[in-house]
Amino acid sequence: MSRTATVPAAAAAAAVFSTTTDAGKTPAGSAKADTTGTARKPRRGLTITSHILAAAVGLFITYVGVTFFLMPTDTFTGFGVPASQVPVGEMTALLNVKGGRDIGLGLITFILLATRQTRALGWTLIAMSVMPFIDMTIVLSYEGSTAAALGIHGATALYVLVVGVFIAWNERTRKTTG
Repeated sequence: MSRTATVPAAAAAAAVFSTTTDAGKTPAGSAKADTTGTARKPRRGLTITSHILAAAVGLFITYVGVTFFLMPTDTFTGFGVPASQVPVGEMTALLNVKGGRDIGLGLITFILLATRQTRALGWTLIAMSVMPFIDMTIVLSYEGSTAAALGIHGATALYVLVVGVFIAWNERTRKTTG
């Protein structure tokens, strides 16, 4: 069989698979026509809101990272752990590491927003919500301030989780309906 005979067949197969999947549904990312033949529009209001909420997460975690990197002991005292537990001397390098990782998490959030990887952004935020929850348990286990543990870390964990679920759910419903 010659190469010229297989190219038209491959092009025809690509045309068929580019419009429908096995179940007759359009692939993710394409607009599905309703019975009138017009394409449904995605819910832009929810998308814009979810992106603003995610950007707030990115800005906040980046800010926390920068402060842990530049002023590790001062920032750690606001973390909620008693002052007697604040690392001193060379041990403050661990706080710089935490700062660098928080900056990286902020950048991941911004990259996912910039590249419009909404589903990945939602799941990333859901995974990221574990970190402030762990911070809350650390503060409580070192007999730190309960108000700081719940008010700072617990509230942050809940906020990031809710935003992540909101984005993932909005993306899921947008992909299945639009």
